Amino acid sequence: MDSTNPTLSISSPTDGATNVNTLSSLVLTFDEDIDAETGGEIYLYKSDDTLVKTYSVTDTDYVNRSSSTTYIVDISAELDISTSYYIKINASAFDDTAGNSYAAISDSTTLNFTTSSTSCGCVAGQIVNRNQEVQADVTVQLLDASDNLIDTDVTDDVGKYDLFPSTSGTYKVLFVNSS
Repeated sequence: MDSTNPTLSISSPTDGATNVNTLSSLVLTFDEDIDAETGGEIYLYKSDDTLVKTYSVTDTDYVNRSSSTTYIVDISAELDISTSYYIKINASAFDDTAGNSYAAISDSTTLNFTTSSTSCGCVAGQIVNRNQEVQADVTVQLLDASDNLIDTDVTDDVGKYDLFPSTSGTYKVLFVNSS
């Protein structure tokens, strides 16, 4: 029987990230399959402890499941340039398939980031195969010149994706094969 709580394995932006694009979403990837739970909330704070917005993890206007282990939170409308933020997640916001709850982020240091002094725009596209058939649910990653992960998205039902670089520069777009 599974009695291990799920843990956050990676986020985008990462903890301590700087020059985060103000058009970015928050991407939370866990170490096992998880589900959003009723009553679960994610909180966006400015570094001065001002609550910017509360997101219900079941509100699909802002929070969407992109894979069995990943949720994407659209925080972009709330982000200002040159501003420091941190994220809190209440206990039980996410459960694994055995019902074990994600513990929480209850402090200002576990997941914090600072936005760029400028908005750098968006890398957008659509994936179709050689027969011009739309490719939905494909993971797309934006990597910097050193192959560091900058942003991740999953193509929508018409094959479109949006990626947000943190600064101007040279980037690679990687289409991740799911098989």
